[in-house]
Order: sequence, then C-alpha cells, then structure tokens
Amino acid sequence: MTFHQIILFSFLTVVAVILLSGHQVRIYRIKKAKNRASKPPGARKVKLELKGDIFELDKLAIILEDLVRYQVPVKTILDLNIILEEVYTSIVNHQEEDQHDKKVLITLMLEPGQISAFVKDSNDEFDPTVIQAIDLNAPIEEISFQGLGFHMVRHLADQLIYQRLEDQNILTIRKTYTI
Repeated sequence: MTFHQIILFSFLTVVAVILLSGHQVRIYRIKKAKNRASKPPGARKVKLELKGDIFELDKLAIILEDLVRYQVPVKTILDLNIILEEVYTSIVNHQEEDQHDKKVLITLMLEPGQISAFVKDSNDEFDPTVIQAIDLNAPIEEISFQGLGFHMVRHLADQLIYQRLEDQNILTIRKTYTI
C-alpha cells in the first residue's frame, strides 16, 4: 500500500468515525429497542416527506432507528443512515435558491433480508451512478475529493439505480442483510 493510499484510507476512516460517532446515542436506542417485542417479518412500506432543509435529517434518523423492530441488523441501519444522509444532503446542497420549499420523498420498502429506499426529488437531472469512481491507487495530489460521498454510498449500498421520470430524479438504493 502506498503512502498516498494510507493517507486516503486514513481520511476515509476519520470521516466514517465522525459520522458514526454522531450515531452513538442512536445505537443505544436501537439496542434498547431490540429488547421490545419484534414485529413479525414481512413486507412493510414507510413513506417520509422531507422539506429541502438539512435539519430534516433527524426525522430520517428516527424512522431508521425504528427498523430494528423489524429485525433489521444495527449495521444495516447505520449503513442505510449514512447512505440516505449523503444522498439527501447532496439533494439539498444542489437545490437552486428558489427551490428550498421543494420536498424530497423517501420511501422505504422492507422485505425479509432486503431494504429498498426510493428517493425522489425535483432538482435538475442528476444521475449519481455515473459519477467517476475515485482511483485509490492514484497519487494523493491527483485524487479529487469531489464525489467522495457517493464513493462511500457505492461502497455501502448493494445496488443503485437511477431513473428520470416526469421531471423527477428517482434513486433506488438496495441494501441486503442476513436475518
């Protein structure tokens, strides 16, 4: 491993630690919720409409915390939280000044062993699946850190599918887990 790769991996580790440290209280709540009666496994659908405001992320975290009741592993919940926070933050950061009243619709479809998240927004067309992957073997001075968040999303998600329908971006994210 080259020195530059070590630096980049260290940076990515620090980013992951920062993101996860903010979730320590959530982990405690999730573990505590595991002691409550579990809901039987089966298909479930959860819809969440968020304003184009970064402060709406707490609502998303609360919904995701509740997934433990459906026997979703804590690691899967944390990965999904990081994925959806990055996607939502990107949507909010790329809204035009006059678009902050627009909504972002997140629909979670829970099935035994898999969660599908459908994220819809009406921003300009943007396909995150075509963002060039970061070359971790390149010298550090040649690496562009733009797109680092979606590099992490690609790594954590099992599948990403983008569609543009009726002037809306629709990103489907699939995460599988073992029951």
